[in-house]
Amino acid sequence: LRFKGRMTINASFYTVYMFSGILLIVPLFKIISSLGLYDTETALIITMVVQTLPTAVFMLKSYFDTIPTDIEEAAMMDGLNRFQIILRIIVPLAISGIVSVFVYCFMVAWNDYLFASIFLSSSEKFTLPIGLNTLFS
Repeated sequence: LRFKGRMTINASFYTVYMFSGILLIVPLFKIISSLGLYDTETALIITMVVQTLPTAVFMLKSYFDTIPTDIEEAAMMDGLNRFQIILRIIVPLAISGIVSVFVYCFMVAWNDYLFASIFLSSSEKFTLPIGLNTLFS
């Protein structure tokens, strides 16, 4: 998809993508604590979105780049607006890529140990990897 400001948005996602979770753990802990989100599922949801969003955007951008722009131009000539092109043509063509990225992001979040062990302290809120570690240690 071509739009104004595309390069700036791509650069910001690539910049966030460069930082690993271990580099972000101390600043994230301070932010989560100051917001009063320590020991809540909301803290994990926010960190998982922040961690997986750049990867998802990078993977989907690569997939959307394979869709020919001729299809978009033909749809414009047929009278579709930008939203209709995305909804009726681009999304159905990219559904396999969207599902693949969703499964990948779900697996990353499901297997996360680092953020769950730092941001959760109540045993009833532990995720599966933390609970299994607690059970077997």
